[in-house]
Amino acid sequence: MKTSIRIFHTNDIHSNGAFLKKLHAYMIREKRPEDLYFDSGDIIDLQSPIVQADAGISETSLLVECGLDGIAVGNGETDLGHAELTALVKHFDCFMSANIGANDGTPVEDLPASRIYERGGIRILVIALSPYYNEHFRSSGYNVFTTMKNLRTVPPEEPFRRELERRKGQYDYCVLLSHSGHLIERELMKRLPVIDLCLGGHSHAVEHYPGYTQSGKGAFLGRITLEIEDGVIREVENLQIDLPEAEDEAFDALYREKAAFADRVLSEELPSLGALSFDPFRESPLINFICDALYDAFDVDLAIMHGGISEGDLTPPVSKKSLLETFPSKLNPAVFPVQ
Repeated sequence: MKTSIRIFHTNDIHSNGAFLKKLHAYMIREKRPEDLYFDSGDIIDLQSPIVQADAGISETSLLVECGLDGIAVGNGETDLGHAELTALVKHFDCFMSANIGANDGTPVEDLPASRIYERGGIRILVIALSPYYNEHFRSSGYNVFTTMKNLRTVPPEEPFRRELERRKGQYDYCVLLSHSGHLIERELMKRLPVIDLCLGGHSHAVEHYPGYTQSGKGAFLGRITLEIEDGVIREVENLQIDLPEAEDEAFDALYREKAAFADRVLSEELPSLGALSFDPFRESPLINFICDALYDAFDVDLAIMHGGISEGDLTPPVSKKSLLETFPSKLNPAVFPVQ
């Protein structure tokens, strides 16, 4: 008897509400009980007010409404920090990562390395990886940022192999759900030939070929069709779908609800001592304040910040909303030695 299942895939949505609306309309209409939908991470973007309101819970719930079955922890999610990521993982049972933990090596509580899904008479093992190498394959390329928030990734190959051994005999098909970047993922597929399909992310590439797919920066929906006959599994389709615009009143109502909640939370006034003026071309109190804060928060000899971080003066009343408007680009501090 011949059966088929479809695996849908997205990556790097970065809180793009317009894409989520198109995705929701399509998935509600097209996804069947035997299908699966995975995301390779970075649904979270700290520039989004909806993310800032409750540390990603509302944002992730929008993706879950699209029929999500599993998601890898990307660097967008690690930007939240250890406590917030732990809370997010406890709220949703779809997150996975085999190679991320706290700085002391302890795992993130309730975060599994993998999951097994049974569809079409086969068992599909999905192992997730978070970014460790940078695009030049330099080790620990992201820990310079994440360790300051009590999160660190380790080289992915050994955790992947450990998970394979732990799941030995429990699966028929192996999927790597990765937020590592196309070039890194291509190399991992060579080093780990047991991978039947890699669902990639992080580099915002648009790539699809047998055994691999990555769908840009929330640009396309990947669709891979597997055909199963007499225990043999074949990939018979690997597409990138340019989702059409669609009316979706249910999603619109849900999005308005999340946005209104975010506006209420972020508009609450914060304590402030007064205005901080800004000049992009001269020394200014606002940039000095940021440098002083970084200097006090971390064990460093010097703190530097570029003037382009701000859009203008910071004036009372100050709220999280006004902070986002003044500093629309996320601030990722990094500590490094200067020789």
